[in-house]
This record gives sequence, C-alpha cells and structure tokens, in this order.
Amino acid sequence: MHAKVVATPAPSFAMNGAVYEAIHRIEYPNKDAVWKQVVQMGRRYEKQFPTYKFVPRGGLSSPHVKYMTDIDFIFNCSQHGRVGIMDFDTLEALARQLCHNQVLSAKVAWQDDDLFDEDVTDLQAVRDLVASHEADVVVITGRYELKNGWQVPMDFTLQRGESKMPKAKRMARIQANLEEGNFAKVVSRIRSLLTPAKKGTFASEWNEVGGALRFLAKQLELVTRLPQKDQVSYMPYLCLPADLSAKEWCQVANKEMQAEAVRVLVKTKDLTGPVLGEQKEAIFALLDAAMEALSQEPSQSKSDGYPSHAGDESGVDQSRGTRQRGKFLPETSADATTETLTDLGSEAALDKQACSNSGGGCASGRWGDNASASSTGKASSGSQGQPSRGQAAGAERGRGGGSSGGGRRAGRGGSSGPRQQSD
Repeated sequence: MHAKVVATPAPSFAMNGAVYEAIHRIEYPNKDAVWKQVVQMGRRYEKQFPTYKFVPRGGLSSPHVKYMTDIDFIFNCSQHGRVGIMDFDTLEALARQLCHNQVLSAKVAWQDDDLFDEDVTDLQAVRDLVASHEADVVVITGRYELKNGWQVPMDFTLQRGESKMPKAKRMARIQANLEEGNFAKVVSRIRSLLTPAKKGTFASEWNEVGGALRFLAKQLELVTRLPQKDQVSYMPYLCLPADLSAKEWCQVANKEMQAEAVRVLVKTKDLTGPVLGEQKEAIFALLDAAMEALSQEPSQSKSDGYPSHAGDESGVDQSRGTRQRGKFLPETSADATTETLTDLGSEAALDKQACSNSGGGCASGRWGDNASASSTGKASSGSQGQPSRGQAAGAERGRGGGSSGGGRRAGRGGSSGPRQQSD
C-alpha cells in the first residue's frame, strides 16, 4: 500500500501566498450560531420521519472543529433495515424545501457498498433505485445558502442501523484515505479516535491553518459546481484574486491543505500512535513517505507570510468589526440582534444569527470585471428564483439552496455510508 501524493503543477509562491492571505481575510460564517439553529431544525423536522431520530453528527457539532465546512442533517433509525420509499420522498421534499430546489447529488448504499454516488439534479433514478433495491443509507446533498450569502453543502441523510462508525471501519477508511492521498480526511478520522484531552491538543495543531485551508478548499469545490455567472459573483467572498479560475484556485488550496495535513499528522505521531494500534507503523511509514515527497516540492509554509488570526473562535478579526449587510458594524453577540424577520421562510433565525457574525466581506468588483472562473463537473440546475449575489458582500437577500460535493463529493474521502461524527 502506498500513500498517494497527487501530482499537480507546483503553484508559485505568489499563488500560495494569496491562499494564506485569503484565509486570514475571510470573514467566516458563525459556526456556533448555525449549529444551534440546525439542532432546532433537526428536532422539528424529525417529526416527519416517525421511526427516525435526528442525530447531531459531523464537524458542525464538534467543539474541536473551528470552521463550518458543511451541514450534516442525519435522521437515524437504530433498527437496521431498508429505507422506505415514502421516507425517501419526504427526505427529497425536505431537501428541496430548505435548499430551494438546488439539489446537486445523491448517494445510496447498502451495508457499506455504494449503489449510487453521483452528481444529479433529477432524483427520479435515485428514487427508482431505492424502491427496487435494499438501501440502508440515502443521502441527498443540497447547496444551502445563508441569508448573508454564504453557501454550504448540506447532507440530508436517512440511515438505518448503528449511527456511530465502529473503530475497525474507521481504521479501514483511514487506510483508504491514505491510499488516495486524502490526508485532511485522515486528520478528522484520527481525531475522532482520541480521548477528549488529546482531541483538544490535536485540534489546536490543525485548526488555525489546516482547518482554515479546509474551509477554503471546500468552498472552492462548491464554487466550481456553480454556473459561471454565480462563480463570478461568489468568489469575492473568498478573498482571492481574479488571476485564476475557481477550479485553479481549488487545486492550489487543496494542495496546501493536504500538505498541511501531512505536516500535522507527522508532528503529532506521539499523540496519535497509541490509538492506531497494530496499524501504527504502517500508517506512519506512509506518512513519512508522503512527507518526503512533499519536501521535494516548493511550497508555502505557515511561516512564509501567513498572518495569524487576531480574531475570536469564529475567525472574525475583532479589530475590524463585522461586515453585515454591506456595512462594517461593531462586533456583537449573535444573540444581540432581535429584529423579527417575517419574509424569509421558516429558517429565518438561522440566517439572522449567521449574519450577525459575518457578511463574507472581501468583495472588490474585480471578479465581476475580469474573472476567468470556469464551471467544472456536472453543473447545477441554476439559480431559479434567486437574485444574483451583488459585488457588495453580505447583501440583503434570502436563502437559496443546492449542494456541493456530489458524486465523489468533497469531504467524503471515497467512503461509503453517511458522513459520521468526527468527535
């Protein structure tokens, strides 16, 4: 078994520097405020699935994950069996409702074997598969949009059976992630195996740089799935120059993220070794080989011009305040805003709280003038009924939906089954 280090053209130091500058300048969505509202939504919507319970899982739920990269909306039935077609129909209706019909992908599995994992907007073929085959996991991914304009992948999952991943299965997936070169996913899988005290230490090594790079990489993967006009209007949120397309920036950010993951995994061997058991030596050998391969490539390290965060846990620089609805405002608590919103649908509170901490403020107008962003993969069905995001970040608007991450979606690491809780 060999760890795969993806061979991509070496980015210039200027490109790397732009990525590190961007993760310092981005005004990140308020993870804690979004999570509180997601839990409320989950408790409310689980009533639509009589035999299922909402399960708080994923990075959004973890205190050891600093940045929000996606939303896991998991409904679990502890009794193993087959997902019923009526429950599938309810799940699809919910995904389309909350994501304003912007569905981009779906996944169907039975006992860890993927039956379907593709980019898709029309779910009829997926429905037919669920109706005609045994399936204990169904995932519909949508592109959920907060009111301040940030978009995030949201996985709507029905799961029958054990809701937590056994250690043996997690170790097998660590091996698979190493083989495919997805070291960032290995970080999250190993973190979940650690004791609470060690999780904190391990997370502190990863979050400040690696976690921020993962946020940027996941966002760029999402952007490449948008229609080109939406790519141009969204890219200013990510504080990157218009020199490259979203696809090219995605490659640069992903390369830096994976390199940082290798660095962290090698640095924390003493911390992680005890939980890896008899597979420790094989895993460490793969990491050493990956580190050696990376050392042969020119790369931008944290010390090469990366400015440390001056902000709080949300990633917002307190000295600059918060950009909200196109304005700079003094930093305030997410609970300080009490304005009643009556025209934004049932999840207005989620949008309102997320808005209070971030407006996505790096808009400059240059992307609208000369960006070369190009759409890759299977495009979404568009942005019907949604006004385009203006050049000014954090503009007043409602949510859209849709999803990133479709077939072989970002963050899945090639694994089957639903995304499991990291911690």
